[in-house]
Amino acid sequence: MVFIRTFWGDLSKYIHQMDDAKLDNLNEKVIVWGKENEKILTEKGFDCHLVHDGPYDTSIASDHTFKDFRSLNHKLKAIEIGLELFQEIVLVDWDCHLIRPIDSEFYTSLKAGGPLQVPLYIYPEKAFVELKKVKDINPFITELEKQVKANSYKYEGGYVIPNTGFVYCNSLLIAKKLIQLSLDNNLLAVPDELSVMRYALDSGLTMEQYIETIEPQVVIGKQHELDWWIDDQNTFNEYIEKLKYKKIYFDHR
Repeated sequence: MVFIRTFWGDLSKYIHQMDDAKLDNLNEKVIVWGKENEKILTEKGFDCHLVHDGPYDTSIASDHTFKDFRSLNHKLKAIEIGLELFQEIVLVDWDCHLIRPIDSEFYTSLKAGGPLQVPLYIYPEKAFVELKKVKDINPFITELEKQVKANSYKYEGGYVIPNTGFVYCNSLLIAKKLIQLSLDNNLLAVPDELSVMRYALDSGLTMEQYIETIEPQVVIGKQHELDWWIDDQNTFNEYIEKLKYKKIYFDHR
C-alpha cells in the first residue's frame, strides 16, 4: 500500500501546504504535472512521478479549478496512474494530515474494506449562499451548487457527497470507471468527488449502504473553518459513527 499525493498547475500558491505535508513523513509518491513543479517538489524531498512536462493535461483541463471547472479530473487521472504503478494506493490531499501514527490496524482496516473507500462530507444549504458572496469564485460556486444538488445524498437539509481528500483504492478498473463517469456525465466543479458519488448512485447504494461499503474507518470528511459548517459536519459524523466504527488517523481541513 503506497501513499500518493498529486499536483498540477501553479505550485507557487501552495508551497506552504507542501512544507506542512512533508512533516507527515508518509514517503509518498507525488504524481505531478509540470517539469518545474517536479523540480521544486524534488528539492523539497518528495519522490515524484512526472506525467507531463506541462503543468496541465490540456485534454483534461487547462487552468485552475475556479476557472476551468474540469480541472479536478487531474486527481482522478492521478489515481489511475497510481494504480498503474502500484497494486493499492491511498491518495491524500496536501491539507490532509496525519494525527495518529500509522500502525497495523490502519492497514488491516483498509484491506478488510471495499476496493474503493472515500469518506462523506456535507454541504449545508447555507454554504452555497455564503460562498456565492465571494465575488471572485461566484461562477464556480454557482456551478458547484448545481452539480452537488444533482448528485448527492440528502441529510437534514444538507447535501452529502464523497470527499476525495482521502481515497483508498486497489482497483485500476474502478479508477478508469471514475474518469469515464466524470466525462460521460459532464461532471464539473468537483468532478473527482462527484464521480465517486455517481459510482455509488449508479450502483444503487443508499447513503447507509455507502457508509457500510465505501466509508473508510480511518478518516472523517473534510472540516471547514466556519463554525456552523463544522457543527453540521460533526452532527453528520455522529450519524456515521452510529453505523461504522472509526479510529481516526487523518484530519482534513
